[in-house]
Amino acid sequence: MAGEVVVFRVLMVDEEEDVLKAGRLFLEKDGDIQVDTATSGKGALEKLAVSEYDAIVSDYHMPGMNGVEFLREVRARYDDIPFFILTGKSEEEVVIEALNAGATGYQRKGIAVREIFTDITNQLRIAVQKRQMEQKLAQSEIRFFDLVEHANDLIESVRPDGTIIHVNRAWRETLGYTEEEINSMTIFDVVAPESLDEYMHLFAGLMNCAEHSRFRTTYLTRDGRRVYLEGSVNCRCDNGNPLSTRGIFRDVSELRRGQGELRLLHALIESLPCAIFVLTPQGEILSTSGSTTAIFGEAGTAAVGMAFGDFIGDHDAVRAIIGDAMQTGTGYGHAVTGRDGAVHLRIRAVRVSGEGEEPERLVVSCLDDRWMHMVRESFRLLAEGVGVPVAVLGEKGEIVFANHPMAALAGIPDPGRLRGISFATLFFGGTLPEPSLAESEPAPWAACAGKVSARVRVLPIVYEGEDGRLLIFSDARREEAASK
Repeated sequence: MAGEVVVFRVLMVDEEEDVLKAGRLFLEKDGDIQVDTATSGKGALEKLAVSEYDAIVSDYHMPGMNGVEFLREVRARYDDIPFFILTGKSEEEVVIEALNAGATGYQRKGIAVREIFTDITNQLRIAVQKRQMEQKLAQSEIRFFDLVEHANDLIESVRPDGTIIHVNRAWRETLGYTEEEINSMTIFDVVAPESLDEYMHLFAGLMNCAEHSRFRTTYLTRDGRRVYLEGSVNCRCDNGNPLSTRGIFRDVSELRRGQGELRLLHALIESLPCAIFVLTPQGEILSTSGSTTAIFGEAGTAAVGMAFGDFIGDHDAVRAIIGDAMQTGTGYGHAVTGRDGAVHLRIRAVRVSGEGEEPERLVVSCLDDRWMHMVRESFRLLAEGVGVPVAVLGEKGEIVFANHPMAALAGIPDPGRLRGISFATLFFGGTLPEPSLAESEPAPWAACAGKVSARVRVLPIVYEGEDGRLLIFSDARREEAASK
């Protein structure tokens, strides 16, 4: 009917034109079915090859190819399309044959056409709607599986006995197990030994249909590395009986390592005989390190909220240092403080640019000259203890400090003999190659005609009151071998 929406299309096949006309009349009367017709199985297959139909209604008795033969062709080519067959009044064997061949339903002829197609119409609507729902469900499952498979988080499903039902790509790639290995494992094989007792306790709670919105554990990769995970997990239950767990985790290994490094850095800062301040660009003190009292005594505990110039008592020096830092990124200066003028400070301010809504900040370090020798000795002890080549270059590229591993890299037994030697001349016989040693990220580095291979991190440093560059080396060949 004009203006009405066609919900689905039906192909009707019968050798009798009158039956086709009557069938189309009754099937299309409500406007939700559109009918196309064919007078033979062969003609119907030709139409199916070029058009899509939601259902088929076919007579059994047709020339060249009967209805069951036509049905078998349809099933072979078009799978599960609903198919209804029309049979004679007493053709029980035809009905059985059609149902065995995959017919959705049947209708006997021999009664009024109106009754035949009224009944067929109802069956068609039910069958087509069911198929459409199944197709939508299948498409939804495909989309859901695709979403799970390509999620960045690790997703797993586990049976009550620990056998693994399914894991996604991120799970497999992060932990390194193959599909075959996963099929022969339990989840308990993956949990790190030190985490197994706690995991078993939580898993037992899941089997009682509990839910853990924050679940932490440690898994082992195929090569024995530990991966730290955090996420949520619950259990799918049926009438109180556990069926399977569903877990979504994210890899927090890097975050955990970063937190450990931050704690170490914080402990290092607090242990230094150096006061650290965070200032606004206007000079207001926002925070201080715990080591502030090592230089300023109890007065350091009341520093937050004060103007830095008021705190150290030298406004001219502070204005100059902050001005340089805001303009160039780094400001240096000296100030004398204390009631007796006994504290001589070396001050260094670094501008930290804000990101997003974060405002700019200044990080200011204050070192008492009386502590310089202690800082120097602490640095040397640290540099010797790390076990990797470390050197400090002066403004002209000369070596002002080198540890024993650095001297060994140069082939010199005494690191003191390297002091004052041009680093470029020592290793390259001239100027530094490209990329130059001005990178803040570790860069590949080869010297001495390829006999030395390393990665180098270069950082700015103030050494013995002068600007310099700190070079920290690592063995490139060993890192490459470890990454393979």
